[in-house]
Amino acid sequence: MGYVTASTYSTANNNTPYPNNATMGGTVTHMNDFATGADLSVQNVADRFWQINKSGPSGTANVSFTITTAERPTTAGATDNTLKAQRWENPNINGNPGWLQLVNTSSHVAATNTVTMNGLTLFDGPWTLSNTLAPLPVELLQFDATLVTDKVHIYWSTASELDNNYFTVERTTNGNDFDFIAKVYSQGSSTRVQAYETWDMNPVKGLQYYRLKTTDMQGGNEYSKLVPVKLDNNGLFAISYITAAPGANSLEVWFNYDSNEPYTYSVVDIIGKTLVTKSGNAGSPGLHSFTIPVNMSKGIYFVVIENNHKKVASKVVY
Repeated sequence: MGYVTASTYSTANNNTPYPNNATMGGTVTHMNDFATGADLSVQNVADRFWQINKSGPSGTANVSFTITTAERPTTAGATDNTLKAQRWENPNINGNPGWLQLVNTSSHVAATNTVTMNGLTLFDGPWTLSNTLAPLPVELLQFDATLVTDKVHIYWSTASELDNNYFTVERTTNGNDFDFIAKVYSQGSSTRVQAYETWDMNPVKGLQYYRLKTTDMQGGNEYSKLVPVKLDNNGLFAISYITAAPGANSLEVWFNYDSNEPYTYSVVDIIGKTLVTKSGNAGSPGLHSFTIPVNMSKGIYFVVIENNHKKVASKVVY
């Protein structure tokens, strides 16, 4: 399990001062509702923060958070049974800071105002207790776009969703004017990871940028970061096909390359975690193949090949 350090402090009823320590897991910047953007600090968040940091081997632990009666949220319907711990990620995989809504089970002791989160594996960063009737926002886990031959594959995943209506993918070449590419409806409110994808079948020549707009049931919008993709006419850099035999613990990848530049390949899961990566592979124009030894459970993965100028990816269902 390694070494765990923890500290805590009480706050004003608007949750100030926020934790502010980039070297200890993050600087909290908001306490806003996921669906409406309203400030939840006074009525829906406990008036206390915890700072937890861990070093050494990975492990799993049950962690208890205790507040005083005066620190409990004041919203109607909020009880110990509606409180759950949330951890601030700064940044998350998408590069944006935000509160992570955990799917772990929890237990409650009303007499001591204690909430215990079971089976935690991620610890570092600021923590608080929020009312699950109005959870704090969860940012995208991943948003990316990669060139596949002459089309662009756009994919993203969410840690959880609440009252989300649909996503809109937009494209720009100048950072000011955006073209509509696709509309993808939400899979529904959930506290599990949900994956999405779509395609730009007619990307423009040269450099372009993609962004994701999220629209909730109330009509509110949030935007992702911009993701660049470059399409040119100088040769072909694309993954041709991938073979993955369940139980073989390896992937065989065939791809066309258009450069003498060394390349890097990686295997990434749907939340953006890198399982395997290898850089400095010798490159030359033409058709090539390589085998990636990797242990995978059933699920969706992406094989990514990139150099200093381009990146391509292809989805694998294992």
